[in-house]
Amino acid sequence: MSVVLGRYEGYLSLDLLRNELSKAIDDVQEAVLYRHTMPIFWWKILQWLNVGREKRLSEAWKTRDSLLRKYITLRRESLSKGIDAMDMLSMYIKCLQELCKDDMFLRDTMFSMFIAGWDTVASGLIWFLWLVSKTPRVEAKIIDELKLVAKKGGPEIKFSWMFDSDDLKGLVYLHAALNESLLLCPPVPMNSKGVFKKDVLPDGSIVKPGMQIILSFYSEGKMPWIWGEDSLDFKPERWIDNEGKIGHELMSKFFVFGTGPRTCLGKDVAYTQLKSAAAAILFNSEIEVMEGQNIVPGQFINLHMKSGLKVKVRQREMQI
Repeated sequence: MSVVLGRYEGYLSLDLLRNELSKAIDDVQEAVLYRHTMPIFWWKILQWLNVGREKRLSEAWKTRDSLLRKYITLRRESLSKGIDAMDMLSMYIKCLQELCKDDMFLRDTMFSMFIAGWDTVASGLIWFLWLVSKTPRVEAKIIDELKLVAKKGGPEIKFSWMFDSDDLKGLVYLHAALNESLLLCPPVPMNSKGVFKKDVLPDGSIVKPGMQIILSFYSEGKMPWIWGEDSLDFKPERWIDNEGKIGHELMSKFFVFGTGPRTCLGKDVAYTQLKSAAAAILFNSEIEVMEGQNIVPGQFINLHMKSGLKVKVRQREMQI
């Protein structure tokens, strides 16, 4: 929300403040997901009756429109008073003045950006921390790699350490570990494509207009005939070639961010956010996952843990 709208709504507040826009987006995603699990005529009946998830979807759209209209008005007022900001909404208003005279254009554009990054980084991070906590050797290698970067800060780190994103770009093992985590637990586990005209796929399958093709990234990342017999193991080393670099051959099979001309525009931003957060958390803290939890995905558009992740966090004693 801060990147797109320049607003901080107290997500980390101990008071557990209610965020209306957050709830509205969750309701939208839940309703859209369940539309894909039932016949079209059925959800249209529910929509006509305005009951259940379809009712919550209708209310969520109204909440979205109201809040985004309010945020756009407030940002226009602050910019007119000379109060500058570096969020996406401000940059659109300043740089695309003709297009952005229309609040509906701004509303839809900001909402698209908001949805694109909604919970994907958080989801990717939580699965990464869970996998790393289960694999001490991987955690140790990541810490050793981070120590090399932190050495410039002095012989001993007494307080929390934040890494510069530029310093993290060259950390091969951290990047490989993130790739492996995203492969096993992709934040967006599936996608679908509609068929525009008749065609033949590389395996000989014939597709016709009106058909929907489901792409399951969650399943593809675990197929042994693609990734080897150890495809279910958390093994960052599979991404590192003989020269100690990220192997480009495997990246051609890695569809989490899409591939080719349709590669996700936010890919680099996502990696930067994931690396910065993961490095700060692992370097400064020891994460112990509480026993007795049933860690399974929930029924969401994004790959969330059904019941979250309960952990104990201790400050890490670090000697550089």
